[in-house]
Amino acid sequence: MSSNSEKTKIAALVIFSILFFSAIRTGFVVGKNYRLREDWSFNTSTYITIDYPGVNTVVEDYDRIDSPLQIRDINNDDQLEFIFRTSSEELACYSIDGTRIWITYKIDNLQYPVVDDLDNDLFLETIFSTYGYLYVFDHAGEMIWNTWSMDLSYIDSPYILDLDNDSLKEIFISSSYSNKAYCFDHTGNLLWNFTAQDGLYSYTYSYAIPTSADLDNDGYQEILFSGADVSHKENQDNKFYCLNYNGTLRWEIATDGFVSRTAIVEDINNDNESEILLYSRNHITGHPYLYCLDANGTLIWKNHLSSIYTQPICYDIDNDDFFEIIYSYTNTTDGKSYIECYNYHYDLLWQATPKNPINADITAADIDNDTIPEILGYRSKYDSKYFYCFTNSGELKWKYKVDNFIDSYYLLDIDLDGFQEIICVQHDSYVLGDIIACFKLYDRDYFLGVTLLPVCIVSVVLMILIAVVIIYSIKLKRMQRTSRP
Repeated sequence: MSSNSEKTKIAALVIFSILFFSAIRTGFVVGKNYRLREDWSFNTSTYITIDYPGVNTVVEDYDRIDSPLQIRDINNDDQLEFIFRTSSEELACYSIDGTRIWITYKIDNLQYPVVDDLDNDLFLETIFSTYGYLYVFDHAGEMIWNTWSMDLSYIDSPYILDLDNDSLKEIFISSSYSNKAYCFDHTGNLLWNFTAQDGLYSYTYSYAIPTSADLDNDGYQEILFSGADVSHKENQDNKFYCLNYNGTLRWEIATDGFVSRTAIVEDINNDNESEILLYSRNHITGHPYLYCLDANGTLIWKNHLSSIYTQPICYDIDNDDFFEIIYSYTNTTDGKSYIECYNYHYDLLWQATPKNPINADITAADIDNDTIPEILGYRSKYDSKYFYCFTNSGELKWKYKVDNFIDSYYLLDIDLDGFQEIICVQHDSYVLGDIIACFKLYDRDYFLGVTLLPVCIVSVVLMILIAVVIIYSIKLKRMQRTSRP
């Protein structure tokens, strides 16, 4: 009986040793567990030589990022480039290794640039507007064409789309000066214009960028965009417009408050018909609303919302072919932060309460290639600078602290491995220029296995020593028993 007991103890010790080593090796998790870390980063600055009389001086020239990043392969070299407006109203282009490829001269009143292949030649153009002008530059930063009109004063950033399905892009742009929306072809010829009777508003600063979709499945795109903010005017509704591809009005709808976010077009209820989600906010009452319209602009439902801090997103986070509506906000009454998820009927599915408020737009995507979408957000304050990743049920999956203020971020699978990298713009008051950084998910099984290798080795050695001591003590007891008279 005593011998069996000793064997059981030894077997248990061996099993425990194996389990302990496995736990250390895999980071105390079962299955895969990913953690974020910085993969690369660079400052948007370069060294240039200035020729003073008789002296060549090398100085650091820096570019502050003052627009959303355009992350595209503009020159067809299979490498991504970063294009943006600088705080000095120049266009700058950087390679992924931090080299400044080109920079333009100063362009007064330069609006946010967009990058697209207008003429389908695999080389991308940069399109932007200024006071009265619309410009197109090639992939090398040289001007291709521009057009001028007084009607184009106070125009917004352009929106690029293929309206008529001919593989050549059109340029849609609006003007709060003329209250007109314009459509140009890829060579700068005006195709048509549309007059908004109640006016138009600058969407560059309201985040209500136009969008397009083939709402009736006829192969042609419809354009959806917001009218002017007339919340301050009595007895006048705010308008949201839908135009046909040829510029004629398809439908319009009056909203309670200005539609200050880009419309979301998705088949949210899996009926093979597109629905349209609009977020509006009345500047007088402060009341936010979420509208759901069908493809003909007919109201399906309308709901009054809590104070929204981020753009609502629409995503099928549980892979059931029905889209969920997710947003985060900070409650002005209790000061707590919430992430809420609703079904397509706008019934609450779950509510999460992050410890720290998410103060920027959230995103949903399958970040770690496990077929289950995650929800990503970040907080960038003096006391707290974190990326947060939540499961599709609102549970915190991981968080990652960054050193600098995060201005914006983008999800992109750069190396085509199925994992989404996070490209972000960071501000550091001690660094000239800004920082473009890439954060990548790494398998924690590998990551901790490498960093904790010394711990693993020590643990195994200790376990072996313990086992040797126990076995020796058992043998010693046996010898003592046999040596007794």
